Amino acid sequence: MFHADHDAGYACHGAGNHPTVITMRLIAEHEDKTRRIDAPRIAKGKRLSKAQAAHCAVVAAKVGMIAEGEARGRKVRTIRSGPLPCGKASKWKKPMNGKAIRRVK
Repeated sequence: MFHADHDAGYACHGAGNHPTVITMRLIAEHEDKTRRIDAPRIAKGKRLSKAQAAHCAVVAAKVGMIAEGEARGRKVRTIRSGPLPCGKASKWKKPMNGKAIRRVK
């Protein structure tokens, strides 16, 4: 007996069921490959996706697009209205020494 194995990619990553990406393998060989190679790769892909989403949320919070509490997993739905922190429209500027000072007009 044989099983169909997706060699060129995984179905969860967008690989379809086109005959060019499927290889027929013996059941025992397919189960072994799935356990040793496919399952760890799929789990790593999911971990990296979650880590990337968390990183993007933190970066967005730092530039003022969303509240920082939401980026850290809290259910905060306040979107910052107003100028970006230390941006050209804010009352503060941050020179190269790192200390924020009030903008004079």
